[in-house]
Amino acid sequence: MNDLCCNNSRKEENQKEDFELTANTYYETGDVESAVDAYFQAAEYYEKEGDERALSRVLERIEELLEDIYYPKYYPEHAETSRIRLIEFYTKQFERGSGTYDLLGNQQYLLWKFYFFSGRLGESQKAAFEIFRTNKRYNKKLGVHPFLNAIDKTLVRIYKQSSSLSFSEPYSDMGCKRYETIARKYPLLYMKRLADYYLSQGVKLANSGNETEKAEELFLKAISKYKKSYDDTYETPPSILTAYQNLAILYEQKDRYDKSLRMWRQALRYSRQFAQWDENYLGRVHFFQSAVEKTKTKIG
Repeated sequence: MNDLCCNNSRKEENQKEDFELTANTYYETGDVESAVDAYFQAAEYYEKEGDERALSRVLERIEELLEDIYYPKYYPEHAETSRIRLIEFYTKQFERGSGTYDLLGNQQYLLWKFYFFSGRLGESQKAAFEIFRTNKRYNKKLGVHPFLNAIDKTLVRIYKQSSSLSFSEPYSDMGCKRYETIARKYPLLYMKRLADYYLSQGVKLANSGNETEKAEELFLKAISKYKKSYDDTYETPPSILTAYQNLAILYEQKDRYDKSLRMWRQALRYSRQFAQWDENYLGRVHFFQSAVEKTKTKIG
């Protein structure tokens, strides 16, 4: 009977070691994704066993892997879900009294940062709200959330004033004003998103047939924002061609052929530029060249 107990004890000890040994092996072979999953298996085991010291050790290891600059870049979805799981573990640890406010707060902030600097503004808003809720819950007992003040105060205000920040809401002057503010402060992250928003909303308004003046305004804004954006391959985002094309068609529908011609020519100029780097744009060059010639004929 004693031998059986000893065997079970050794089996459990080996099981503990196997979890981390497997994780370490994955990491050493460069399979960080599987390593993180294996460390989470170890964390679940240690949490079940009530081994807080071992749990803290593997959670710290997961945290180190998630902060590797290459991991979120090449495995963004796995990095996101892993960060969320890590926050869940730290939350339970914190509520049991074995974790710290700083550890939990840091992971909440890093999740917000991951969303915001990935251009996922709506999800960054939700992550910020979780920080606000945590701060409200523990402010009196433990003080201000350790990373609350790390979020730009302008962003905090916009988060609280907006019901949605998905860049898909119906057009509104106030909504665009908030997006404009964010794009000015973080142009590399959000200027193109703003341009895309103006373009998509302009298309919707133009197709409705009742808001052509506003559609024209939004297409012009989209073009302006695309010119202030940067594309790694083409310098100017190629979506500017769509904005010019929609604006040219809108002007033609109003018999404003002189303005339409200017838009077709601008589109032709950019398409030629893009074609220098990518021959797939040669078709667009021919299309815009034809549109220029047809519009010139209409003008006479």
